[in-house]
Amino acid sequence: MIPSQSRCMANFHLSATFLVALFLLTCEIGCCGKEVWNTSVSPDGKWAAVTIVRDCGATTREGMAILLRKSDEKSLRDKDMIFGINRQERIEVSWRSNNALLIDCRGCKEDQITRRLPKRGSIEIIYSNE
Repeated sequence: MIPSQSRCMANFHLSATFLVALFLLTCEIGCCGKEVWNTSVSPDGKWAAVTIVRDCGATTREGMAILLRKSDEKSLRDKDMIFGINRQERIEVSWRSNNALLIDCRGCKEDQITRRLPKRGSIEIIYSNE
């Protein structure tokens, strides 16, 4: 092989390795499948609590999350997650008022909950598992 071809191949392999690593890193962050199960809109219509099921493939069990976002927003962003659990459970979400959201997760176990925010902006988040 001509030296310039060797350098070219080495650069190609290095670039390909970098691109694969970058893809795997970004997929670890946001490539999980997300299926919307339910959406509950606040009484004033400004906010939406979206219940989703996350499926990250064969090596990870399914989990559930509740995202709180402006009602006119359509994207499912991880930064909007207010509640997360590492399994599927029956979760009921309801609004008590324009600024109070109730999340009822009767089968949830503390060691499986990955996120539980008490408040997001002006929205108070109330949890019940009884």
